This record gives sequence, C-alpha cells and structure tokens, in this order.
Amino acid sequence: MRAQLYPVSSQRPTQIGHSRGHSFGGSRGRHSITESPPPAETSAAVDDLTSPGPDLVAVACRLADELGQAFGVPEMGQLTTDGTIRRKHWNHGFQTVITAWAAANNITVTDDTMEQ
Repeated sequence: MRAQLYPVSSQRPTQIGHSRGHSFGGSRGRHSITESPPPAETSAAVDDLTSPGPDLVAVACRLADELGQAFGVPEMGQLTTDGTIRRKHWNHGFQTVITAWAAANNITVTDDTMEQ
C-alpha cells in the first residue's frame, strides 16, 4: 500500500494542521514542506483490505503516521495501530459520521487522546 501527498512545491508549501480549537487552525508539524516527501508505504494481507474493520483502520494508521513523519509529527492521532478510532482527534463535524461508520463495521471508537 502507498499513499502520497500531492501537489507539494515551493509555490504550494504544505503543512499539517488542525481546526479543533473552534475552527482556528493550529500547526501539528514543525515546518512546511516544499517538496513531495517519499510515498508512505506499508504492507498488509489482502484480507485486511477487503472490508471495513479494525484491520483496515490499522493499515490506514500506519500510512497516515508515515505521512505525518515528513512534517516531524511522529503519530497523527486519529487512528491507532490496533485498529481503534480516536474520536477527539477528528473535526467535530466528522465525529458523528465516523462514529456511525465505525459502529456499522465493528470498529472500536474511544475518547482517549494522545499526549501532545
């Protein structure tokens, strides 16, 4: 599996941020990047990718965390490597949708947060 950020250039610098603080953006990374980082890569069993569930969330977590590392963010926070969704790390507008999707697919949702 591969994931890549695109487009990134000196004319279009890219930064990871969030809008959890009442829609005011905040940076999660230490810097903006001006060149596309190498693609995030992970491997997974085909069975882990064929249907929504904790295994698919775990794969997505590995890719998201690797993408974040290009910005100096070691762990993105929305997903965990054991296939759990951290609700509080999602924008409030998505939390209801994410929670419903997770419930329909036997995915654990937690209100735990990670240390920042």
